[in-house]
Amino acid sequence: MGVPDQGVLIDFPARRFYFFFIEIWPQEVYYITGLLIPAALGLGLIGLIAFLWALRSGQFDDMDGAALRILIDDEEASECGEDESVKTTRSDQPPSVG
Repeated sequence: MGVPDQGVLIDFPARRFYFFFIEIWPQEVYYITGLLIPAALGLGLIGLIAFLWALRSGQFDDMDGAALRILIDDEEASECGEDESVKTTRSDQPPSVG
């Protein structure tokens, strides 16, 4: 069939480009570019929408809280007035349904 065994091959003398099983001629580059640019813009728009959703839902409100909570020992937390029983999950009660 004339398709090479390589994944990507640029055949300069024959002015062809092979991408796995697809043979691309130089005049087809404009069609591919016309497909890739709107695809990239669409993915960028999806990423922007996801970022704005995360921003409005409060994902970035407390950036330092979790990082600093890791450094506090349990003894220091109990000295600050926090109760140890509040931190642990209560396994003596069954989970509520509904």
